Amino acid sequence: MNPRRRSTFLILLLLGVLNMAGMAVSQQPTIPEDARRYWIQGNAAFKEAQSSDGYVEAESLYLKAVQIAPTYGDAWYNLSKTQEKLGKFDEAIQSLNNFLQYSPNDPGIRAAKDHLYELQFSRDEKAKAAASAQQAETDKAARLRDAQQKADYLKGMFAGYRIQTQQVCMNSYVRKYGGPATCTDQEAGSTNWYDMPLEAGEPLVVTLTGEDPDFSLQIGFGNNGFCIKTSDYVPYMTDYANSQWNSCSASSHRTWLRLNLNSVWNGNKAIYQEGCSGDTNQDCVNKSRVYYVLKQ
Repeated sequence: MNPRRRSTFLILLLLGVLNMAGMAVSQQPTIPEDARRYWIQGNAAFKEAQSSDGYVEAESLYLKAVQIAPTYGDAWYNLSKTQEKLGKFDEAIQSLNNFLQYSPNDPGIRAAKDHLYELQFSRDEKAKAAASAQQAETDKAARLRDAQQKADYLKGMFAGYRIQTQQVCMNSYVRKYGGPATCTDQEAGSTNWYDMPLEAGEPLVVTLTGEDPDFSLQIGFGNNGFCIKTSDYVPYMTDYANSQWNSCSASSHRTWLRLNLNSVWNGNKAIYQEGCSGDTNQDCVNKSRVYYVLKQ
């Protein structure tokens, strides 16, 4: 090649390279000074954050930075870290995706992609926990509605009724020497029932007691009464209930209690109660038996 032509070619080649380099530099995004200022301030707020309020302030500053410079990769990355601290996983994932889009050549791109998977896992776990908590609240509300419906049903069932007398089954030993009113199955089928009149009829009062999930129905009259665990009583289907509690409060011993809330004594509405203490209700030979005779 002619030396003169070679020189001209090299000069043109050099100018082309310089021109291309200049174009490459000019294509790099320029970060406005205000955006950088908000990024720096956000970094300071993030570093000094001692509570969620501090992270909220940092998030606000980073958001201002990316509003001014939407392609500001570093600001998107730090915004993602801040939103993660606040538990805002959907937002953190979007911000990190923006970083990956605008900073594809960043040295930390691999670590950022791996962390994106962690954020997605955390988001999904948070959603599961929230759904579980919501379901627990829904179930609790349903149990309360069920318990209240049962209480309202019993209130209607006994509305206006009062305890007039108590018919108690006693065996001969109890009649002679005193003690708890107990009788055997055979005695209960004979004439061992005795009238225990009341001076004045006590009105029946039905109240809902206890807390979820241990709601109980207290059927009281005067200073007496008994409890039915709401889970043991199904209104509209039966007026019979089995229970293992002798009162609404915890007992130091086990008392087996059986109730028939829709019994009859000599043509009068009555509540029949049968109970005993023992390891099982099958162990009981002598049982306490009472008919609470009701009248309106």
